Amino acid sequence: MRSIENHDDFFGGVSEQTRRIHNIPWGQITKSKQEGGLGFHTMRETNAAFLTKLGLRLMVEKDKLWSQVLRAKYCNGRCDVDMFQSKTDASNAWRGILENMQFLKKGMRTKIGNGAPSEQRKQDAFVRWHAPREDWIKLNIDGASKGNPGPSGGGGIFRDHYGNWIKAFACNFGWCTSVKAEVLALLKGLRVAWDMGYKKLETNLDSQITARKTQQPCKLNQPL
Repeated sequence: MRSIENHDDFFGGVSEQTRRIHNIPWGQITKSKQEGGLGFHTMRETNAAFLTKLGLRLMVEKDKLWSQVLRAKYCNGRCDVDMFQSKTDASNAWRGILENMQFLKKGMRTKIGNGAPSEQRKQDAFVRWHAPREDWIKLNIDGASKGNPGPSGGGGIFRDHYGNWIKAFACNFGWCTSVKAEVLALLKGLRVAWDMGYKKLETNLDSQITARKTQQPCKLNQPL
């Protein structure tokens, strides 16, 4: 309510003496606050988010009874991202899941096993963004090198605990290895965070080598 009360001027003509009702187009209200709206989500967006999460739970909670029933009816018991197929007699819920599978597939990556007999050679893995603690900032960084060594670059993005975008950066690191690109991207992100005054910072990166190096004592002129 406090957030809405601060937007009295948005609705127009509201004061302590007058309490008039003003019709505002829904398209204006659903705009972000930066664009002059209230940041409301449309029902279509909300419904798409719920159906996408339902499709995710269908695979993650594969041992649950409801998941087994749906997969037995529509997927012949399969449990992978390619199991979602259109059916002529499908329910509204299933058709809704199929319509929003594009969002689910964007968050998936293929994980390759080590070839051991007890491990699958290939399996689908979901990549999720986890929010930092309240009042903390999360920095996600990545670096890459074409050829390793080769032309390289990196970048990062800052978000708050609500997931709101704050700032992003991208850099060209010239000719170097992929590990060095990861380290340089991390260093750049920490410098940007320091310049912006962020002292409560969580950092995520996908390089185990880089993560281990940050936890080890620094050696002078150590090659990357």
